[in-house]
Amino acid sequence: MKLWNVKKILIVVLSMVVLLKLVSAVNVGVVVTYPNGTDFTRCIGIDENKDGYEILNQADLNVGWSNHAEWGHSPCNIGGVGPDVAGNSCDWNLGTNSYWSSHIVDSGSWK
Repeated sequence: MKLWNVKKILIVVLSMVVLLKLVSAVNVGVVVTYPNGTDFTRCIGIDENKDGYEILNQADLNVGWSNHAEWGHSPCNIGGVGPDVAGNSCDWNLGTNSYWSSHIVDSGSWK
């Protein structure tokens, strides 16, 4: 096979990989509302089927994560708000009853 044919094939294959990567990406809106009323907002372009751990890490938030345990990672604190990390869990002994929750809207419907 001539060298220029190999180059053409390589260019076609690389182009297909780039297109597949673009097609599989989704935009995710991240909104964090802090107790003082301020909001952090960011639009993240990320591959489909990524979890909240990967999305929040890509959003460049300062998240204190519990270690990966039976249920995965848990966000203990975001931007210093919430309980400290205590091994595989969050330190719930602070008496604050504070925790983070997540809500998902997909195509205009809450999931």
